[in-house]
Amino acid sequence: FGVLNALQAHAKMSYIEDTTDDSRFVDLPEHSRAPLRACLRCTLLKTFEAFIDYGCDNCEDLLELRDNQERVQQCTTTDYIGMVALMHPQSSWVSKWQRLRKIHENFRT
Repeated sequence: FGVLNALQAHAKMSYIEDTTDDSRFVDLPEHSRAPLRACLRCTLLKTFEAFIDYGCDNCEDLLELRDNQERVQQCTTTDYIGMVALMHPQSSWVSKWQRLRKIHENFRT
């Protein structure tokens, strides 16, 4: 019960902080109505085309997705439920809970 209240209070404070500073808002993916794919290694969400054009922000050195449609098909999936926008991986309790502290800010499954 105490942990839940602490998490609710943290979430409420985060919301208040986020709504007071416009620079802290994250834009939706450019083609937000296009089907998104999740990297199987780090769960980053992007469109198929974005993975081909830019690769994975976190795993490109390992997965080599840029300019490789076959690798994008093999290393990403459309099978996920939900998403979270991660803005401050080092200080976010969500990133700690999801073990995402060492990744770039962005959308995750």
